[in-house]
Formats: sequence, structure tokens, C-alpha cells
Amino acid sequence: MHAILKRGDWGFGVDCSLMQRIVADYLRNSGKQEMFSDGKPGIDWLYGFQCRWKKELTLRVAEPLQVNRAYACNSRVFDEFFSKLTKIFKRLNLSVRPQNIFNIDELGLQTDIGSQKIFCRRMV
Repeated sequence: MHAILKRGDWGFGVDCSLMQRIVADYLRNSGKQEMFSDGKPGIDWLYGFQCRWKKELTLRVAEPLQVNRAYACNSRVFDEFFSKLTKIFKRLNLSVRPQNIFNIDELGLQTDIGSQKIFCRRMV
């Protein structure tokens, strides 16, 4: 639940199919994949999940990446990002283990999300 909220805060919401894959991976890794007939939750489970967490989560139509990028393009966000990145580098001792650092570009990221609905934090 915390990871879903945090991803949404960072502008990378979780859609229903990703939620099903996350739960399926969790069940497989914990040896409980038999909980669902095909190893992953169905639409009924997703509806129940949404009902159980209705005070914290909602399904909304995702905004295009350009809107999120423009909103997040300010000095406070950059400073916070590099502060967190520095802490992670120190905690994981990455300055002496550059082979454990990976870089990606936007080539493989979906930017045209259309009318996709994602789970995100409910605003009160």
C-alpha cells in the first residue's frame, strides 16, 4: 500500500494490470500463488481491494507525463531529489560500486497514457 501511494506521489501511478502483476509476483515469491486459479487476482479482487482502501486510494484518469514534468520542474523538487539521491548513494555505498548504478532514458517509458486509470492517493 505504501509503495502504491509513493509511486503515485512521484507521478507513476499503478494501473489495474500492474496491480495484478505486483500481487501475482508477491504471491509467487511467498509460495502462495495457488490463492488464485491462474496465479493472479482477477477483477473481483481488484474491486474488493479498491473498496477496502477507499479512504486512502482512488482510481483516476492519469495525466500526461508532460503535465507532471512541468509541475515538478522547480528548485524545491530538484533539491529534494538530489538530497534523497545523495542519502541513497551513502547508504548503499554506491560511490565505490559504480557497477550497481543504472541509467535509463525515456525511450522505454510510456508517455501517451490516453484514458488509463491509475490508483492514486485520495485527496481529502
